[in-house]
Amino acid sequence: YKVLSILGQGSFGVVVKAEVLNASPTRFVAIKIFRKGTPFLNSGRKEFEYLSTLGEYERNLAAKRGPSFIVQQLGYFMHGDHLCVVCELLDITLLELLNRTISKTTKPGLSLRLIHKITYQILCALVRLGDANIIH
Repeated sequence: YKVLSILGQGSFGVVVKAEVLNASPTRFVAIKIFRKGTPFLNSGRKEFEYLSTLGEYERNLAAKRGPSFIVQQLGYFMHGDHLCVVCELLDITLLELLNRTISKTTKPGLSLRLIHKITYQILCALVRLGDANIIH
């Protein structure tokens, strides 16, 4: 992977945008790099396990149930003492969307139609979490 930019930072680590080397066509992914230390490594392992469980559920049981709206985990690796979880690269965050809307329109905020779409996606994801017996 070739790291291209930082997408975000949080208490558990940093998320970067990376190019998959030797991929044709060119592919980009998000890599969550967990901080060093046992608590962060344990948290990263739990997140990895949850995403793995959801991925297995999606592949084996949920093909007929429509989209899940849950990020797809593509793999993981250790880089030194850091756990790195590779996921599909998604678009902007809700906060970024809201900030763009506020700065570009005279009516700040999200339209009711967009709020309905986002709410639908969240509820579908929650149903999948429940179906897979994962408490979020």
